[in-house]
Amino acid sequence: MKRKYSDYPDMDNIFITKRFVNKYFDDELFKGNVSLLKVDKVSKPIIVKDWNGNDLVLTDNGYSWLELYPENNKNIAISIALNEKNELIEIYIDICKNSGITQEGVPYFDDLYLDIVYFTNGEIKFLDEEELKNALIENEITEDEYKMAYRIALDVKEFLETNVNIFNKIIEKYLEYLEKEI
Repeated sequence: MKRKYSDYPDMDNIFITKRFVNKYFDDELFKGNVSLLKVDKVSKPIIVKDWNGNDLVLTDNGYSWLELYPENNKNIAISIALNEKNELIEIYIDICKNSGITQEGVPYFDDLYLDIVYFTNGEIKFLDEEELKNALIENEITEDEYKMAYRIALDVKEFLETNVNIFNKIIEKYLEYLEKEI
């Protein structure tokens, strides 16, 4: 199981210059840590395939990742990828064994392999199911953790199907605030 940090120190070979800020919020919209990673300059864009198999740029010069670590659910970490115009590219949810915050104020999570991606056309996909299965086979996770990952993923999928518009409000409110802090 790999620990991942919201300031992505393992990607410094791609992020030539980046800015990072994290803030704890407790209001009617969200309770937990919200991080903003602003990527000013990259060595190369990060490109994945979209729902149609076309190239989808996740990170390039001027792109941002808004990350949410809910206080009431330590088993998910939400990454909202935004282009240079702050338009939504995708919502990516990591299923976690646990999440927390370092002494330096950087949120992190212990990755439980299974991920969910919401594309702007409304499609929702599960990713890395084979990694989750292999982790179980290789005793990196328990049967209970395996079942928990799928249970949480199904709950997240159901939430996205009915409440995805909340992310527009989250982007509008927290992105503007954190951009002033960065």
